[in-house]
Amino acid sequence: MVGCDAFPLLQSLILHNLINMERLCIDRLKVESFNQLKNIEAYNCDKLSNIFWFSTTKCLPRLERIAVINCSKMKEIFSIGEEVDNAIEKIEFAQLRSLSLGNLPEVTSFCCEVETPSASPNRQVSQEESTAMYCSSEITLDISTLLFNEKVALPNLEVLEISEINVDQIWHYNHLPVTFPRFQNLTRLIVWHCHKLKYIFSASMIRSLKQLQRLEICSCEDLQEIISENRTDQVIPYFVFPQLTTLKLQDLPKLRCLYPGMHSSEWPALEILLVYGCDKLKIFAADLSQNNENDQLGIPAQQLPLPLGKV
Repeated sequence: MVGCDAFPLLQSLILHNLINMERLCIDRLKVESFNQLKNIEAYNCDKLSNIFWFSTTKCLPRLERIAVINCSKMKEIFSIGEEVDNAIEKIEFAQLRSLSLGNLPEVTSFCCEVETPSASPNRQVSQEESTAMYCSSEITLDISTLLFNEKVALPNLEVLEISEINVDQIWHYNHLPVTFPRFQNLTRLIVWHCHKLKYIFSASMIRSLKQLQRLEICSCEDLQEIISENRTDQVIPYFVFPQLTTLKLQDLPKLRCLYPGMHSSEWPALEILLVYGCDKLKIFAADLSQNNENDQLGIPAQQLPLPLGKV
């Protein structure tokens, strides 16, 4: 375990098979700690509950890549503990470009807020007090099944890969990309074995996915639709995926449709469509056929969801 102000020049942090390590730091990180860090990897760290506990949202300004795999007790990737009277409005990792999370059965959020009591800046906190404060703060956490809550922003994230994570939603439902851009540079999204998900996107965030090129969704047992219905919409939604070239849907036994209500969609760049093991999928490919009248997809008939329907 390291102190709260440490390694200001470190660029890469790799943790492998540290099966007895419970915490990396004994206290909240100050903004100067790990200030040059670009890469974080954690594999098979069975007792680690999170990677870092921050004292401010301004930590890790240069972080570009995170991979956390096979950490069975991980609760969240990061915790942020501001003073009680300092409300956190936004949690941003401005340079993060790649995020891979896999086999983290207890993760309930990418980043959680932890309220901690004010303390004198000159007061030295003992390891025992720090441990007690950490534990008591952890108890007050509002456990969420949102991977990314409404305060999290990853504006330059390009690759998101998640597998075997027990969250109900990936993004906050009321995602407002116009006023608060969060994921507008995402080019690849891969979701595997996330069995509690009912949908992937909210209707309100689709217009922020203009850079998305590859979408893979596999083996999500409860997934029913790709885009959830926005019941407050007064007009028929229109979904455009201008850069999407590859769409893979595999082993989704409850998947019924792209979107459960009336809608129209456009897929001008789509080149590869793979659909396997989606027996309930009835309405999806009509718009794809219409958008590619010259048969540019080259998709074998057995890979299209049948029967085809027009929404």
